[in-house]
Amino acid sequence: MAASILTARILGPDGKGILVFLTEVPAMLYALAHLGLGTAFAYRVARGLSDPRVVASYAALAGIVLGLACFGGALLAVGPGNEIWGQVSPWVVVVAMSLVLLLFLEGFLGETLVGRLKIHHRNFVLVSRSVFTVALTGLFLGLFKWGVAGGVLASLGSLGVAVSMQFFFVLRFVGFRLRLDRELIRKSLTYGILTYLLLLSNTLVYRIDIFFVKGWLGDGALGIYSTAAGLAQLFWLLPSALTGVLFPVAAQAAGRKSTHALRLCRLQMALTLVAGPLLAGMAPLVILLYGQRFMPALWPFYALLPGTLILPIFKYLATDLAARGIQKIPLLISLLGLTVDVGLIIWWVPLEGWYGGIVGAGMASTMAYSLMAIVAAAHFSRVRDVRMREIFVPQRSDLQALMSLPGRAWRRIRTRSEH
Repeated sequence: MAASILTARILGPDGKGILVFLTEVPAMLYALAHLGLGTAFAYRVARGLSDPRVVASYAALAGIVLGLACFGGALLAVGPGNEIWGQVSPWVVVVAMSLVLLLFLEGFLGETLVGRLKIHHRNFVLVSRSVFTVALTGLFLGLFKWGVAGGVLASLGSLGVAVSMQFFFVLRFVGFRLRLDRELIRKSLTYGILTYLLLLSNTLVYRIDIFFVKGWLGDGALGIYSTAAGLAQLFWLLPSALTGVLFPVAAQAAGRKSTHALRLCRLQMALTLVAGPLLAGMAPLVILLYGQRFMPALWPFYALLPGTLILPIFKYLATDLAARGIQKIPLLISLLGLTVDVGLIIWWVPLEGWYGGIVGAGMASTMAYSLMAIVAAAHFSRVRDVRMREIFVPQRSDLQALMSLPGRAWRRIRTRSEH
């Protein structure tokens, strides 16, 4: 958020829109080409199906190969015929597209750590990356005045630090051992392809509005809308961290009841009902930090807020099912959400009323997110033999577990410090 505010203040809507486009292309290519291998590596390590050292070696190798291939694909995707070449220097475009190689390495190595349940180390890397992003953004944009190029270099530098730390932790806690393992390759691809399709569909649901807004409304509108979307999606930070923990834990306890996923869903509903109105009231003050020109982002933020608060329910349930080897149903639900999202975007974004434009894009995403959560809950209730109230209605035990969390965390810290 701090980096986003700095970028908005210094570059304005148009410059921020260009920077968002340059960094979204590598992220989209990573989503298109990762083949679900990161999740497959975490799954095999968590279930004890392969030697973790061999998995780590294949993770690094796959990250390099796929990253280089997508780097070439990225340059083709934004070739000299693209209008972006007239807006920034060619070397900035090349550096921005190289982000995709680092995304592959960071993602695949990080998933190997998750499979070993070294989740606090993984989170430490992510926090460090955020700190470096803010520091480098302030240095390159605020002090050196490098404009869009500075924003790209800040992303490159922070991601490079994250990859280096990730490699160090994998080397320390897992190790590397490169040898031919046909079963690992075959079963990782078999498991990974469904996960890949699910993650690809989810990524398109989360990001497709960005590309429609740029194509139809231009860089200025994209700069405004990306601000609203970035703020709304801050509420996914904790759910994303929790799903990273939930996946290996559920994979190791595949034959038991989905206690953790159900509790997370109920707590998410409590957060939505209690914190939703508070967040809506605070939004004008937060958006004002970006500057007066970004105040129009308030309305698409309101349009996105309900959907972003309820979508984590789909994330938790889909993660629990995938950890148990059930991937087809979450994939079908995600494709349904993508279809609804695209259809409503095409319908609403070109409209002139208050319900059109960037507000229409936000409303379309909220409708898609809500549908995905509700359908996932209905399916989970049937196949896992739980009542819908166990998914949506908070219980007293949830509050007790939440209140005991600081004490348990402090005891764990003390135990680690003693050892």
